[in-house]
Amino acid sequence: MKTSKGLIIGVTMGCMALSSGALADPETDYRSLVMQISKSHFKAIEGILSGVVAHPETLHRHAKGLQVNTEILPHLYDPYMKNRQKSGQPTMDNITFFKAVEESQDAMAKLTATATKFVEARSHVKKGASDTTEVKQAFDKVKSKCMACHTDLAD
Repeated sequence: MKTSKGLIIGVTMGCMALSSGALADPETDYRSLVMQISKSHFKAIEGILSGVVAHPETLHRHAKGLQVNTEILPHLYDPYMKNRQKSGQPTMDNITFFKAVEESQDAMAKLTATATKFVEARSHVKKGASDTTEVKQAFDKVKSKCMACHTDLAD
């Protein structure tokens, strides 16, 4: 529960900082905020599927939240890569980047559909309604796609 409260406080503080206009580097801070929101959904899904968090009825909402939030990220490619080039960090060409984004979005859409099916089955007390195997498999695919580039998601 402490982690959830910390994430909520962190995201809230990030939103307040973004709205206050007191950002040192608005592009970097905006990108960080969008990534933190994605990371919050990611962690919530992980907590629910591991049984640490007891709110499986919200699983589909977190899956959709992750999917929708990450749809924001592709437009950040150019400024992000230019910033990385300036600092001498490795970059990814746009074809590879957008292919990875598309594959990740496909995996997230499948996770959202699978989580929605799971939650609907639970609400109607259908056979196998508590089996999270399919959702875990879909989440593992999303996790591997995301962590191929974003290793900090595990933090």
